Amino acid sequence: MDLLIAIVTLGGIFALLTLALNVQLGYAGLINFGIVAYFTAGAYAYVILVQPAPTELDSYKFGFDQPTWVGLIGAVVAAVAFAAITGWPCLRLRGEYLALTTFAFAEVFGSLVTNTSSITNGTLGFLGIEQPLSEQFQPEAYPMVLAGIIGIAVLVTYLIVRRVTNGPFGRALMALRDDEVAAVQAGKNVRKLRLQAFLFGAAISGVAGAFYTWYTTVVSPEQFHADITFTVFIALTLGGIGSNLGAIAGAALLIGFQETVRILATNPVIAERTGSIQSAIEGLMFIILLRVAPGGAAEIFGRLRRSKEPDPGPTDPTGTPSGDQPVVTAKAGV
Repeated sequence: MDLLIAIVTLGGIFALLTLALNVQLGYAGLINFGIVAYFTAGAYAYVILVQPAPTELDSYKFGFDQPTWVGLIGAVVAAVAFAAITGWPCLRLRGEYLALTTFAFAEVFGSLVTNTSSITNGTLGFLGIEQPLSEQFQPEAYPMVLAGIIGIAVLVTYLIVRRVTNGPFGRALMALRDDEVAAVQAGKNVRKLRLQAFLFGAAISGVAGAFYTWYTTVVSPEQFHADITFTVFIALTLGGIGSNLGAIAGAALLIGFQETVRILATNPVIAERTGSIQSAIEGLMFIILLRVAPGGAAEIFGRLRRSKEPDPGPTDPTGTPSGDQPVVTAKAGV
């Protein structure tokens, strides 16, 4: 049960990040290697808003002691604001140049968080962050409650993202991704579409950052590193780039494996044997899945769905089903 709760909670947080990246990369074709920066902005904005005022022993100067919902809004606003600032220079670039620039901005932001102790409390960070609704439940029951909250948030986010990406906006993003020149000739505002996708993904990342503070109850600079970005990219590739359901499946698969290994590693004998080969096992799983299904979990879902569809029956050389239904032909002039 502890393993399942950990997978739902932490996997749900990474599922949100993977959905955010799927909007940017899977639909708009934006290679964002700085997704951890917007995740970090959301986490710190939430904490600064909900933390009580500092005491004489604290280095930070701002703690507004606001309710949870204000912190969540602040997390979204902070992530979107940072995306708007960095998006102006980044989105002028394409391909690997965009990837390198977003990665550079993430590193700069991480250094900024570490060195602005008056705002972020420096390397000490924030400890003992209060979890929402924790006072209304027993401590042993709260992890299940938190898993339920995050699970519902993932479901709601998935439905919103699916609704948006299945509409005209999503189709415009796919047109931009597949052929930018054709999209421009069709009258699409390419710069506006790219920025909207970038901001939309950042907003989801900000929410994920706030949820991460609920899960860890600690926020410090060493928690937010480039490995988070790489984990999200691996999860999206495992799930299937361009598939919202695949994004969630990929995050669940990867985080589920990592959490299983982590729990097994509490046994000293198993830890000694698995610790050194965990990365190799992850890489092998990655290779096998992409070998079997290059499109990731989304391709497997598609195969299963097609296998359950009824067989239309044999067809004649013209492609017309040769069943028992009568064929009606139209006469000329009718």
